[in-house]
Amino acid sequence: MILDEDGNVLKRLIGCGDHVPSYARAIKTKYSEDSDYLLWLSSPSTMSLVDLGDFSDTELVDFWKFKGFNVYGTAVSSNINGSSIAGIGFIQELGNTQTLHLWRDMSELTIFEMRHISPDVAAWLSLEISQDNSVVFVGGSESLSLSNGDGFVFAVNFKSELEVVASKRYGENDGKIGCVNLIRRYHGSTSDNLLLLGGSGAILVVCYISQAFHTI
Repeated sequence: MILDEDGNVLKRLIGCGDHVPSYARAIKTKYSEDSDYLLWLSSPSTMSLVDLGDFSDTELVDFWKFKGFNVYGTAVSSNINGSSIAGIGFIQELGNTQTLHLWRDMSELTIFEMRHISPDVAAWLSLEISQDNSVVFVGGSESLSLSNGDGFVFAVNFKSELEVVASKRYGENDGKIGCVNLIRRYHGSTSDNLLLLGGSGAILVVCYISQAFHTI
């Protein structure tokens, strides 16, 4: 259900599926430049991009499928015009294997197992797309508790071949935040990629420039 600023119903969206997943409140669908489009997990396997101007929607069928397995989506992000979408999910039947889904130029979908980005991350939690649409920032935690280990952020090329172009581990000497549970690119900043990283009881302000993360 989409509401206006006064709480009036503008549109009711009807999805498909048996029930709302138990982890629904943990699913992250907000992103930096989401004033024109809404990302909606409209069925167990479908990602929908809703135009908030006319409420038309584009269905990405089988976005949440990998090698025949169902993927349970946990976080999604888009660029400003909805032509590229990134998502994180997990496959329960494969021991909760986590996957990264990249949909580029409104046509091509590529899916990677996230263990190939880094074996040190136990839980992948967040993502955001860069302003120039060249990389996707993904965050996670060393520990499943999200507080006892280190936090991580990576920049991954938005291409069909998996390539990590930058990474940062936040331990005791780098701003101990336990995890990177939320990434939000500050829209309208003078810096192309000024990022807010939310962790366990702390927020870091980070600038991504020249393929490196710099804490401000």
